[in-house]
Amino acid sequence: MTATRLLSAFLIVGSITGCATQASDGPEGGGGGKADDGNEAGLHVRAIVTELNEFSSIRWPEAVDEASDVDDVINAQLDFETITGEKLEDVKTRFDNGDMSGLASADFHVDGNVRNVLSLTIDLEWLAAYSSFYSEYKNFNSMTGEMVEITDLLTADKLPELAAELDAKLQARIAQIKADNREAIASGELDESMWAYLHVMPEHLASFSTSPEGITFHWRAGFPHAYQALEPNGEFVVSMVDLENYISADGLWAEEY
Repeated sequence: MTATRLLSAFLIVGSITGCATQASDGPEGGGGGKADDGNEAGLHVRAIVTELNEFSSIRWPEAVDEASDVDDVINAQLDFETITGEKLEDVKTRFDNGDMSGLASADFHVDGNVRNVLSLTIDLEWLAAYSSFYSEYKNFNSMTGEMVEITDLLTADKLPELAAELDAKLQARIAQIKADNREAIASGELDESMWAYLHVMPEHLASFSTSPEGITFHWRAGFPHAYQALEPNGEFVVSMVDLENYISADGLWAEEY
């Protein structure tokens, strides 16, 4: 589903053999991330890949900045165990023993590396009775390496107004889902109240990614597996133009306006 970018259940990394860990040839670009010609300067991100078996791997981000210690600050916050709750060595051991339950794969991409912010999305897959997918959204100050909060970019007092705008879009999406399922609702097969308490609130704006285009907010209804197909899209893209009235006058993006 688009609210949480779904990670493929089978990641094939043909250039790595065994349960080895190896850096990829170059760092991530994408979404404003820098391309690498082998002599990359400035803050960028490379992939550290650990192949678990023929079809599953862990692809983890590592910040690189040869000219400063910003990358060390960022990488301390990208600690694998802190984010996943499991040591990478333990994941490898489980797979070596044929037990693929728990964390089964990981991937990431760079959403943006512009306007003093490096934004990463880390996609995680767990295997149990059902496969489940979850994304972590990490935003770092590219000058200090510290975590960036939404209030470092946007005016705190205006977040309720922005949340209300996004909630109006959410309610329109819910209305469309109800219209598409009106027969099932009328027959009692679906309970219309399942959408009644879904709203975008100011606290939900804490989950976001930056990009060259603006900010994408990530909201989740959290429906159980059996009803995930009825979950409204929780991705809200807000352009820099539409963010103009929300930019903090003393934040990281103050010079944008």
